[in-house]
Amino acid sequence: MNQYARLTVWSGAVLFAIAAMSPAMAQQWPSRTIAINTATAPGGSSDTVGRLIANRLSERLKVPVIIQYNPSAAGIAAYSRVAKAPGDGYTALIVNASAGIQAALRSDLEFDVTRDYATVATFVTYPFLLSVRPDSPIKTFAELLARVKAAPPRTFTYAITSVGSSHHLLGEWINLEAGIDMQYVPYRGAATQVVDVLAGRVDVMVEPLTTGLSRVQSGQLRALAVSSLKRYATLPDVPAVAEFLPEVSMDSWLGLVMPKSTPRPIVDRLNAEIRGILNAQDVKDQLAKLGNTIIISTPDEMQARIVREVAAYKKVVDAKGIKPE
Repeated sequence: MNQYARLTVWSGAVLFAIAAMSPAMAQQWPSRTIAINTATAPGGSSDTVGRLIANRLSERLKVPVIIQYNPSAAGIAAYSRVAKAPGDGYTALIVNASAGIQAALRSDLEFDVTRDYATVATFVTYPFLLSVRPDSPIKTFAELLARVKAAPPRTFTYAITSVGSSHHLLGEWINLEAGIDMQYVPYRGAATQVVDVLAGRVDVMVEPLTTGLSRVQSGQLRALAVSSLKRYATLPDVPAVAEFLPEVSMDSWLGLVMPKSTPRPIVDRLNAEIRGILNAQDVKDQLAKLGNTIIISTPDEMQARIVREVAAYKKVVDAKGIKPE
């Protein structure tokens, strides 16, 4: 037997052994602490929903499930860490829509979000909210589009968190499909954005519904539109952007991935546990109060969603020439 033939036989034996071990690993899993990484700092939707899921998983799996925060390098460090971690079922990562945006924006990442992870399940989804100050002359989303189109380029402004963020991409997608030119204004935090929108220094606020809902309900801001494909149940009188621009639909969402080499039986077990958690009525009620809609997916459905969104965001990035900071 030549060297190539021996190598082929050895490789096949190794793959067979790994495949045979996977069901056994799943039966023994979990036996120690599971670490769920997040690319964001404490606070916000990833943290709030992540801790809820982690606490319930700990109860169901009978092992500690902890959240590890790693927002460094705009969250890229967390993605890289999990992509390189052992696929033993004890390392996971909470991902959101920004994962697809970063993939569309950057070609220098050490990981590929469409192929370097084992997708487990999505948890929740929520749209972005476009709003204005209560006394703004802009009364509706249709009026916003008309006013921007009639004005000189970049006369109207919208607040975003940073260049290349979901907020930014949504604004540029609206610009692209409506044939208008609103100018983005980046901020470090929502509090400063609100101050400037209320003072009239910026025309439109763009933020997740999970943070903007309370501002609208209290009358601090007036909603113009949501970015979901259809109207959102929490704000049924507020139109969807897609009612005016059918191509524009952007939901943020949260879900869980693991290293690519994680055995499928472990992935399927974790998916089943998450389904059980999200089907609990008290969990449904708690998430609804925060402006979330539960979306329970299979691993394959989550994978397809990521691939689909990367392609859609790449179209906007290339058309508008958006570059990461």
